[in-house]
Amino acid sequence: MTTYELLEELRRFECRRRDEVVVREKTRLTYSLNGAPRLQVNSTLWDYAISGWAMSQLSTLHDIPWSWLRKNPPWLTSSILNHWIAEYSKDKLGRRRHFKLCLLNGDSSTKVIGIVSNRYVSYPYPDFFEDVVEGLDGILHEVRHSEVNSGMFEASLTFPTLSMESNDLPLRRVTMGVHLRNSEVGQSSALVAATINDPAGVHLVVPEVFLKFCMTRMIHTTKDHTAFIGGVKELLRNIRTHYREILDLYMTSGDYTITLGNIQDLIREERLGKKLLDEHLQVEIFGKDTDKDKRFNLREVIEAISKAAQQAKGNRRWDLERIGGNALAMMAAELGI
Repeated sequence: MTTYELLEELRRFECRRRDEVVVREKTRLTYSLNGAPRLQVNSTLWDYAISGWAMSQLSTLHDIPWSWLRKNPPWLTSSILNHWIAEYSKDKLGRRRHFKLCLLNGDSSTKVIGIVSNRYVSYPYPDFFEDVVEGLDGILHEVRHSEVNSGMFEASLTFPTLSMESNDLPLRRVTMGVHLRNSEVGQSSALVAATINDPAGVHLVVPEVFLKFCMTRMIHTTKDHTAFIGGVKELLRNIRTHYREILDLYMTSGDYTITLGNIQDLIREERLGKKLLDEHLQVEIFGKDTDKDKRFNLREVIEAISKAAQQAKGNRRWDLERIGGNALAMMAAELGI
């Protein structure tokens, strides 16, 4: 996919999007006969389907743990939420409270895909992508991967001019690049992070130990994107300066080993929990090994993490790619780099 094609895809998606600020006390959660949740606004004037993510946000806005609420039967879930929507409908001064509905138009219906504070400022995907391209200052780039859905836009760009020839077979060029991530419905801030991209199937998010400025981020509170574009430019300058030493370290990762305990430590540091190791990494990397001191080839571990990441989606993919980068950083720390 070319940059132009991706931008056109984002524009088509944006044509289906709109936001509406509504009065809280005018909203009510119901369930259809087939058990699907729906959000009614102004009695039954507007009746929308609602996504699981929007349901979790509605719960959080009213201080109700979604992990608990989702386990209740529909009649109890709607009763609890509607009660607290009414309780939170006015502030301490008696003024009506509002929230913003993030809506996505379908072929025959409209769906609530997010519920955010009315102070939340959306960063439309086409604007975000164009700002990133502007920050890249004309450097040659290729779209390696992209995904846009109701909750998130993610893409990976590679820089063919910032690359090195591999030192193993099959011969290939390993490149630096950036990972783009943004959500119009509150799932993520807008960010751009440096990455390592190996055609052999490895995609890693570069950790801070290699680049003091390895990521730029913007939360959704302003319409002024000047600082964000400047951050992308600064990130690119850092990548240009240090890409050879970063890629050289990656090339030699097959000469080193890492323990099962090391990987478990990385997962704990990312607060991802043991479930991630069991579901996504245990079979891919370690088989059924449980010996924390057993050592494994670091390159094989990184490749297995990347393979698991490619099979995952959304936040889980991002989490795994960060673990791969942090595994490389752990090797660098042992070497005193």
